[in-house]
Amino acid sequence: MLQVERLTKNFGGLAAVSLVDMSVRQGELVGLIGPNGAGKTTFFNLLTGYIKPSEGRVRFEGKDITGRKPHRIASAGIVRSFQQDNVFAEFTVLDNLRLAQHLNSGINFWQTVFSTGGARRREREIRQEAEEILELVGISQLAGTAAGSLPHGHKRMLGIAIALACRPKLLLLDEPLAGMNIAEVDETIALVRRLWENGTTILLIEHNMRAAMSVCQRFCVLNFGRKIAEGTPDEIKNDPEVVKAYLGTGSSVA
Repeated sequence: MLQVERLTKNFGGLAAVSLVDMSVRQGELVGLIGPNGAGKTTFFNLLTGYIKPSEGRVRFEGKDITGRKPHRIASAGIVRSFQQDNVFAEFTVLDNLRLAQHLNSGINFWQTVFSTGGARRREREIRQEAEEILELVGISQLAGTAAGSLPHGHKRMLGIAIALACRPKLLLLDEPLAGMNIAEVDETIALVRRLWENGTTILLIEHNMRAAMSVCQRFCVLNFGRKIAEGTPDEIKNDPEVVKAYLGTGSSVA
């Protein structure tokens, strides 16, 4: 599904990502891990068109998407969540999803409010789809709540729901557990596993290694912008280069 070849991004004389090769097959749940500053978020930004590579190629479903605009890459099916809580605080949880669906479908949100006929019928379909996504994510009880009043964990789950509203073929999750308490971590990991079991292909950046090891099928490990290892959870935990990279930061692989 996704093939990355020699992907590189230089900022001045610094290589934030250097000659990285990796792939994600349809139906996989893959972890992209590494110490702070390893280049993981830069790698996501390259995949999704927010920055252009200095070298290398990104292919998705056999098509070269290198350097495309973010909206074109999203339309092709690569959709990401962000580390920040990117929600419309004054809108309800349900309306945040409806807006995402309208942007994804190209239907004007206000047209459905003031017109009749086909647009109204499509709006009913969109609302039903949004309610189904909220049910899947596990926050349907918050549909009428203003997004800005949600606790941090639920805002992050809403961010995932918004990404799902764009109908991803490949879902990129950028540190979905950041800032969560233990209960929220367990709830979100259960959600990620549920999405994967329902057929969503996922590429996950996560610093909580115990949680990532519990859910990912395999990993790609970056350090100082370079890929240093790739393999199953057991292979990664026992890889000397990975252990060295994490021990050098005072962190643990597992």
